[in-house]
Amino acid sequence: MPELPEVETIKRELKSFLINKSFIGVKLENKKIIGYPNPRDFLKNIINKKILDIDRKGKFLIFKLSNNYNLTFHLRLSGRLIYKENPKEEVKYTRIMFLLNKGSLVFSEPRLLGRVYLYHDNKLPESLSLLKNLGKEPIMSEFNFQYLKEKIKNRNSSIKSLLLDQKIASGVGNIYSDEALFCAQIHPKRKGSSLKDEEIKKLVRCLKKVIKRAIKEKGTSISDYLRPNGKEGSFQNYLKIFKREGENCFRCNEKIMRIKINNRSSYFCPGCQKEV
Repeated sequence: MPELPEVETIKRELKSFLINKSFIGVKLENKKIIGYPNPRDFLKNIINKKILDIDRKGKFLIFKLSNNYNLTFHLRLSGRLIYKENPKEEVKYTRIMFLLNKGSLVFSEPRLLGRVYLYHDNKLPESLSLLKNLGKEPIMSEFNFQYLKEKIKNRNSSIKSLLLDQKIASGVGNIYSDEALFCAQIHPKRKGSSLKDEEIKKLVRCLKKVIKRAIKEKGTSISDYLRPNGKEGSFQNYLKIFKREGENCFRCNEKIMRIKINNRSSYFCPGCQKEV
């Protein structure tokens, strides 16, 4: 799933292609990709809207359009946004293609889990209610020791599950939660309430460090994620724990293990991430 670094990279790179371009047509290949409103109103209201800016909140991309409209993409597990100068060039798993006054924007989604929403004047549809309740992002200055301690101090859920909660750590997913927990030497099954102050402080530092480095490297390309120009990110070359089951830990040489927590794979080192 594209997480904060991947969506931030997509946002930054699409800005260079799309600002001040207008939608002149839409080719809808599968109605399921539209989360709001109904397809007829979506197709009618998007025409002739100009892209004024592109924002990001957590894992959501928000296009600020003319006439106070917002076009929001949720890429979910495998969604990709691709800019094409030649609209006739085919893209596999295209679900919707936005024709621009120059080029096109393609939403490709093999699993059909991603969604696109169009709404007016920041009046969020019920299906986008999560946007109202997102927590702080680790790259924000407000995401600090006091913030995280307050969110987890009375929680008996695993720290891995708490980091995946978008109401706590917006934009964090499987990759960067595992990498941050390894950096902080905290076992993913530890209860949030069990973490000591120094561990929370270290975890905050590690989240910031890992995610900022991943943004610098333009994300992690290990599955479906590619940048809008079709190129890969490069943070996969710096992964310390994620997807390294059976390999030796860089820190203590123990074999890295994989476990399931709430049906999500978690990678950790039994040597330096003790379950205490």
